[in-house]
Order: sequence, then C-alpha cells, then structure tokens
Amino acid sequence: MKLGFSLQGLAFFGGVGKDSSSEWIANYESIELFLDALKASGITSIELRYLPRRANPRIYREIIELIWSMGLVLTIQGEASAYTWGSCFAEIYPSMSYISNHFHKHQSALLMTLPFREAETANASTAEWHGQTVGLLRHWTKIVSAEELPITFALENCSSYGSIPGCSLERMLRIVDEVESASVGICWDLGAYYAEQLRIFGGHSLPIERYGGELPSPSFMKRVAHTHLHGVASNGLHNPLIEKESLPLEMYMDLLRASGYDGIYNLELTMDKCSGMFEPYDCIFGSIRRVKQAHIRPVGSKRGM
Repeated sequence: MKLGFSLQGLAFFGGVGKDSSSEWIANYESIELFLDALKASGITSIELRYLPRRANPRIYREIIELIWSMGLVLTIQGEASAYTWGSCFAEIYPSMSYISNHFHKHQSALLMTLPFREAETANASTAEWHGQTVGLLRHWTKIVSAEELPITFALENCSSYGSIPGCSLERMLRIVDEVESASVGICWDLGAYYAEQLRIFGGHSLPIERYGGELPSPSFMKRVAHTHLHGVASNGLHNPLIEKESLPLEMYMDLLRASGYDGIYNLELTMDKCSGMFEPYDCIFGSIRRVKQAHIRPVGSKRGM
C-alpha cells in the first residue's frame, strides 16, 4: 500500500520555516520531525499543496530537498488554465524547474494533480471550455514527451462551491479519453465526490453503509492515477477521517481495490479543521490508521464500516 500526505502551503511558503513549529505540522518542533513521524506511520510520499506556477523555487527548495533526503516520494498539486502554454515545460510551469531538473536522482517519475471546476466556463461555453482543456492537456503532454519528462497529469474532481459548479466525473473522463495520452489520468478526490453526493441527494438521509449515491463507472475507475482522501463535515471539506460519518471510506476503497488501483492513497487534510474537535496529531494519525485498516480488510466486508 502506498500512503501519501499533503503538506499545506503554509508549511513551505513563508508560514513555517524548516525549524518552526505550528499546527500546520501538527505542533512538531520542526518539519523534519513531522516528516519523520509521518514516515514511521507508513507515509511514503508527500504532496505539495499547492504549487503555483509563478512561485519562486527558492522558497520551497530546502523543503523539497528534505523530503527527498528522507527517502519520500514527491507529488505536486498544481494549477492549469487557458493561459498555461509555452514552448517548453519550464515556460509552462516555471516553479517546477528545480523539481524537473533534480527528481531523477530520487524517484523515477512525477505526478501532478490539476483541480478542475467548470467555473472555467465563465467566459466561454461549456463546449468551448471542454475543447480548450483537451487542447491544453494535449499541448502539455506533447511538450513533456519531447523533453522525455515522465510526468503524469491527473485531473482532480472538485466539489461545487457556491454558484461555481464542480467538474462532473463524466466530463473529466471524456476529457481524459479525448487527450489520448498515457500521461493524463484522474485524481479521484473521495471527499469532494462525497460532498457532491450529499449535495445532490440531500445530506445524510441514509446510513453511511448504504450511502454513496451513484458510484463512479468502471471506465472512470480504470483511469484513476491518484487519490485525495479527506472527510466532510459541517465546516466543509478536508476534515479528518476519524469519524465514520466523515466519509464512506471503506466503500470507496473497496471500489478502488476492485478496479486494480495501485497508486497512492493520499490524505489531504486542512489542519485548522481540527480546532475544537481533535488535536492535530490525532487528526493525522487517526486518519492514517483508518485508511490502513480499510485497505487490509476483505473487499466488501462490513467490518470497520
């Protein structure tokens, strides 16, 4: 099993220094101690959440080097828009230059998640936005192929936010299929998906063992290259997974396992969501325990649900 953890931006963009302590790193005395505890609990990869295109690489270089020095795999949550074109990947995504130039010393490939909402249709029709997205991803994959950069781009489903609709799983699948590249897959955000199901079906009207709405299709599941795991609560997304009601985790992980998924199960928690409920330490390591238990139980078992 591959377990990952998203390191929030405040932990490496000025909010927390390498030797600082804060709730963003579960009140450990340093990021190094925090990463060491994560690794000891079974975490094998760290995701940067998130890496803006124009970020200064020098701001996060020390943290990246620390992650690699500890034998952890690096993944990235990025961004994409109609303006992210270029003649080379360094132009497309300048802040990735340091990672692109040095990752081969530490890992064989890179994975970047790209959150997508249909808010991109604000100045274009849905059909136009769809076509622009396919064209953009074809351009990116052509560039990284020419540069022999082993990068997988994983489109991530987002939940609706106010009047801004999330991108449906069906549309994401059509985009990925039309790009026709092994370098493009899907990041299934289980928490965002569950939040959309709750919105569509009117909340927790059924016991969580029976809940889930319409599960993703087998075609969708075959294209899943990465996952984001977090709970849903009254204060929104990215909550811990300690409470059963936060996410039908076991049901969703059964689906992943049955589809042959062998990628990373990446926890994406927002640490200040723990305030008043749990200690940051319990938020993280309690969630890790639940994911590990869900993975070892027999598929379809009621145990742990």
